[in-house]
Amino acid sequence: MINFAYNLNKNLVLKRNLFSNKDKNFIFDYQLKKLNEVWKYVLKKYTFYSIYKKENNLPDDINSLNEFNNFPIISKNDIIKNYEIIFNESKTNKNTFTGGTSGPVTRFPTGFVDSKKNFINQAFLRENFEIFPRDKCLYIWGHSHKFNKNLISKFYREIAKKLKNFYFRRLQLSAYDLSSQNVSQIYDHLIKLQPFYILTYASTFSSILNFFDFKNITYENKIKIILTSDNLSLNDYELVKKIFPLSELINEFGMAESGVIGYNKKNEFYKIKTLWDSFLLQSKEKNLIITDLEKRVFPLIRYSPDDLIETDDDISIFEFKISGKIRPSFEIKIKNEYKKISSIIFDHIYKFDKFIRSTQYHWNKDKKKLAIFFTCDSEVEKSYLLNKLISHFGSVPQNIDIFIIHDTIKTKAGKFIYHLKDEDFFKNKINLS
Repeated sequence: MINFAYNLNKNLVLKRNLFSNKDKNFIFDYQLKKLNEVWKYVLKKYTFYSIYKKENNLPDDINSLNEFNNFPIISKNDIIKNYEIIFNESKTNKNTFTGGTSGPVTRFPTGFVDSKKNFINQAFLRENFEIFPRDKCLYIWGHSHKFNKNLISKFYREIAKKLKNFYFRRLQLSAYDLSSQNVSQIYDHLIKLQPFYILTYASTFSSILNFFDFKNITYENKIKIILTSDNLSLNDYELVKKIFPLSELINEFGMAESGVIGYNKKNEFYKIKTLWDSFLLQSKEKNLIITDLEKRVFPLIRYSPDDLIETDDDISIFEFKISGKIRPSFEIKIKNEYKKISSIIFDHIYKFDKFIRSTQYHWNKDKKKLAIFFTCDSEVEKSYLLNKLISHFGSVPQNIDIFIIHDTIKTKAGKFIYHLKDEDFFKNKINLS
């Protein structure tokens, strides 16, 4: 079924042959050729890119990767401002949403061709770790489909999810509720299922590790652990060795708008090897810049996702270290009981509200109080935002304050801040009292 839908075997052979060539000149020539193909494709299909070319006096043909590295950067705000015309010209009825963890929540057109390319890329990268599509998996993940307002869409997404999980031999558990009871159930499923690998967010796995460590739990079986979306702390990295002594830790780097971009080098968890055939990765002042080298529904051109990296090369990046973000968890008081909740849940509760430009968080450790800051593009009542929390949690969260602000809170350099600190309020002249 997989091979029929994605022509997987043929595509994997092609990628293996391509990546067997290590000659840098060959790679640069290949990337330049693919770049020009995509450049011509987007100029013909999207007014957004035609205007980008005209306003910046850009050439019809790109002569070198160095030349391209001087093209202006496209931000999430550029996509947001031009979304309607982009979506109309995309000829698709599907979107993917960023979670708002490294900038404003942003919609991108997507479709089957994107999921197909991403699946092939994942399968290729996982081969290096001897993980294959139907290996048994404990899948601790989000449930974005539950937050869609359309009941029919919810129903079909739920059915599709169950069919996928059945076919791929995955047991899917929620990554959102990280209370002691739920993490204890994750351990029970781990023992019962004996999966070949775990796939989850690094921030979720951090909470699981801390719980296991507190309970003196050690998992003695061989297992591979794929972590994505966040950066694992060095302390947690050491905890993995202690709690999962026979594990192999794998770092998947990617994002909703691009799909998977790379996996870590063997035995170097924090160093990512990139898919140079699918992406031209560059950087400016340590900011990652992504350009698609394949004709996806809406190819990214000089796109900045607001992720920070460390690399020795900024013209075409083959390896880099993530400086990125770690998503925090908060102790939310519901019905007089504290539950450890990943911040990811709030991203997904609100991500389908188009008028919300961004969501930011401040945790007062002493008072055990969470402040959520919403930047909205239209008038909205606090009661609406609160009711969405009540709908999800089944009760009023007792230690959450909601603030609606006109402008996103940023650093002095103008960069988005996901997890706010006290000094961010002072610098942005915001009074919480």
